[in-house]
Amino acid sequence: MKGRLQIIILVLVLIIINIIFVFPGFKGEFTSFPLSIESVFITDAKFFITNFPNVFWYPFWYFGLPFYLVYQPLPIVLTGFLSLFPGVSVSHSYRILTSIFLSLSVIGFYKWSLFLTKDKLSSFVGGVVYTLVPSIAYIFLSPSWSGYGFIPLRFVNTWVYGEGPHMWGLALIPFASLYFQKLLRKPQERVDWICAVMLTSIILLTSLTAFVGLVVFYFFIFWYELAKETSVKKMYTAVVLLLFTFGLCFFWYNPEFFKAAFGYSLGEGGGIFSGVWGNFVFTLFALPTSLFLLYLTFSLLLKESLVKYRNVVLPTIIFVFLYLVIYAWFKFDSALFPLPFNTIPRLIPELELSFALLIASILTLLAKKIKYLLSGVVIITILIFGFTQKENFWDITKPNSDFSLTSEYLISNKLNELSAKQVYATGTHAFWLNLFSDAVQLRGGKGGDFGGLNPWWSHLSYLINKNDEKDLTLKWMRSLGFQYIVVNYPGSMVYYHDYENMSRFSDFEEVYNYAGDKILKVPTRNTSFALAVPKGWMKDFTLPKDASSGEIVLDENFVNEYFNNIELKARPIKTEYPSDNWSKITIPGGQLKNDEEILIRQSYYPGWTAFSNGKRLKLEKDPIGFMRLEEPGLDEIALEFVPRRLILPVLLSLSAFIVFVDFLRKKRFNKML
Repeated sequence: MKGRLQIIILVLVLIIINIIFVFPGFKGEFTSFPLSIESVFITDAKFFITNFPNVFWYPFWYFGLPFYLVYQPLPIVLTGFLSLFPGVSVSHSYRILTSIFLSLSVIGFYKWSLFLTKDKLSSFVGGVVYTLVPSIAYIFLSPSWSGYGFIPLRFVNTWVYGEGPHMWGLALIPFASLYFQKLLRKPQERVDWICAVMLTSIILLTSLTAFVGLVVFYFFIFWYELAKETSVKKMYTAVVLLLFTFGLCFFWYNPEFFKAAFGYSLGEGGGIFSGVWGNFVFTLFALPTSLFLLYLTFSLLLKESLVKYRNVVLPTIIFVFLYLVIYAWFKFDSALFPLPFNTIPRLIPELELSFALLIASILTLLAKKIKYLLSGVVIITILIFGFTQKENFWDITKPNSDFSLTSEYLISNKLNELSAKQVYATGTHAFWLNLFSDAVQLRGGKGGDFGGLNPWWSHLSYLINKNDEKDLTLKWMRSLGFQYIVVNYPGSMVYYHDYENMSRFSDFEEVYNYAGDKILKVPTRNTSFALAVPKGWMKDFTLPKDASSGEIVLDENFVNEYFNNIELKARPIKTEYPSDNWSKITIPGGQLKNDEEILIRQSYYPGWTAFSNGKRLKLEKDPIGFMRLEEPGLDEIALEFVPRRLILPVLLSLSAFIVFVDFLRKKRFNKML
């Protein structure tokens, strides 16, 4: 009882220290740093809670995409539902939840550290280190990173760059690692199975970056435990855990998601199988060799003659791996290990976690008196240093005093006043636009993230942002229905400057200018969402491809023909949306002629259907990926997106849950384990 009380007191002290330094995060609505992508998560949560349950189609990015291609669901859902409480806005909800996870992350750290070291004081010291000590990554990062003060970089990641969901997942990594390690040692414990599977699934549904970090920890825990005692049962346990995890999460991580995600990661996203890992022969031999050497290393370090140092082995290996991988990325722009989704530079918080764990384990090697003395000195020194840095913690954590004075808000608000339909924006204006406006933004992102359903996004964004061919750029913008473009001219104070050759926009009408950030009106004749176009002209018209690479080429001949038919010959037709359901579109009858078909400027995606008078119409893809109805008829048309491709994944996730419950039943459980 006395030992448990001591643990409770030590953990409470750590929580209080964390709350003190995170405290401004519980207040206000928006970050002080508009370059943060927190706006994206807040926007998604706003969309979810405003349109629930009609949330399957997301119309605001890249001409529309299924909502499950946006971001992981738990931050969106939790942020949205917390905002239902009186006095809590969606943006405030996000800050509250992020601050809670930051404050309580030390609980999992302490519990796992205590499991590894069996030492309450050493784990407490590790918790203090994790809370307040500047990141070890400052050693190799450029001096600009210390511009926010010498604080843990997870605070910079959270409030400056907007990686809140990553920190949510990070708070759960120690818990998940603890239960995974306990499972490998004693796979007969049902509670450990429930905790390990649920925590792993929650992290996977919270942040892909955090999940990649968790996989790194799991990877080394597995080989550590296997080297201690080689057992087929441990391999079986690890495989079953991962199967249940992906089974439970298959409703979200379905084939459509992986198709988009790996298309991004192998292309514009980078970070997986790049550099030397792009060589298949090298990878084929390097990965098995690396695994063998890792197993051999653990086996040597865990020999009986070195039993005194066992507590240090696992934290050391994890820390060294993360340090070297991140160091190589920042110093040499090289991936030492093929981690997906460009996560290597974002794993600094996991590096901080492993460093604090290493410090706690090293303290256990010291003689009792020396450990107590050194621990006291370390705690006092860190607390004194931490409180000298408190203003830096608070400056980075505090909310924006008045976000309505920022360029991002003013530009978005002006576009809202203009009732803008289609807007092309890049950088921070793209991040924040849909939090304050319902304009459909044709994001100038790097290839479209996971959501760019059309293969020409990378080419198009380069064409608009960098290319010096004025006529070609303008024709594409008009063909796609751009109504406004937000351009950041030299002198703009925003973080990202994506545009070159500004003279291309000299003929555009300037609608609004705030400190070099301009809203320009694109001289597009047909900005309508739906168009009546000459029938049949698109039937044999396809996007050209480069003969050698096979990549899409937006050449002049193609755009000239598309431009002539869409911008010069087409005419607008009226469409209607229900007020709370972007998955339905109505096209009133009586608008077409017999020699016309309909083009809808929205991404074609399986699941969209069209009906007229109870008859299903054939919905096809136009040459650049929009929706077209070649035989629409003259009567009213109802279009609806039904995510039929989600039905099987959802059923499989439900089946995985049933199988998991059955797996935990006594007879079945004992038989399998």
